Amino acid sequence: MYSLFKRHNFPNINAALDIDDSYQIKPWPIGVEDRVKTEIKYLAKFGIDMTKFNIVYAEFHNDGVIAQADMKKTRCIIGDKALEVSPTMLRKALIEEWTHLEHNVVDGTVAQQHVYLDLIVRLMENGND
Repeated sequence: MYSLFKRHNFPNINAALDIDDSYQIKPWPIGVEDRVKTEIKYLAKFGIDMTKFNIVYAEFHNDGVIAQADMKKTRCIIGDKALEVSPTMLRKALIEEWTHLEHNVVDGTVAQQHVYLDLIVRLMENGND
């Protein structure tokens, strides 16, 4: 099967799923990088440390993408939807991408659910101290 795909120039799985093909890195729009840094500082108060990851701005080729974690390059890619949909969307996007980068979990898995649940429980416990 592999040779058949190769003969017909089908991309291999790594090329087919190349995350870099889904976005194009752009310079930060005016004021956006400061807004992201403010959110990162805020999230750090709750144990969500994004400072060790590279945070970049990009245009996504799919209009439905809000943000994305590039686990190979340990970076978080922020798109326009994370900045425009609602006042808390950027915060949500950063938390969601942190689950991938910090805990090496993928979307829709039990492992990702446990990261969220552990965070919620920890926040509830700290709120009662």
